[in-house]
Amino acid sequence: MSNILSYLFCFGIWPWILGGLLGFLLGCLLCRGKKQVGDLSIEGEGQLRAENDSLRARIGDLEASLKAKDGEIGDLKTSLSAAPAAEVKADDDDTYALEWRNRYLAARVKYLEGRISDTPKPKKAAPKKKAAPKKKAAPKKVVAKKATKKKAAPKKNMSIIARGT
Repeated sequence: MSNILSYLFCFGIWPWILGGLLGFLLGCLLCRGKKQVGDLSIEGEGQLRAENDSLRARIGDLEASLKAKDGEIGDLKTSLSAAPAAEVKADDDDTYALEWRNRYLAARVKYLEGRISDTPKPKKAAPKKKAAPKKKAAPKKVVAKKATKKKAAPKKNMSIIARGT
């Protein structure tokens, strides 16, 4: 039994150990210069700290401008509450409504004037005459005479044209 255990230990475990070591060495040799994503190096940490500092400064500037705007809004609210708002509001609403109504009416007049100028002027219709009774078709002899009255244009002699005389 001891022979079987020594045989398994010698030839059963050592090949696995040697294969693991060989794989580790090949992995180290092939992936030596590649950078791992997600690892923080000293340079990367410095860049992140610089970016963090600039963002904190930007947040401080924005908070200061927000406080200034809040102060301006508070001042405007106090000045608005001091003025009689009911009278001003009613007058502004009437003026605003009247202004928009005038704009609408002016645009409507302009549109209608354009439509009137675009329409063609109607022609005066001539008074209708009594319809004349239908005439019978002319005999074929008359039509044939009209057709023979046309004369064909004389043909030019090409030899005269070629000589230039």
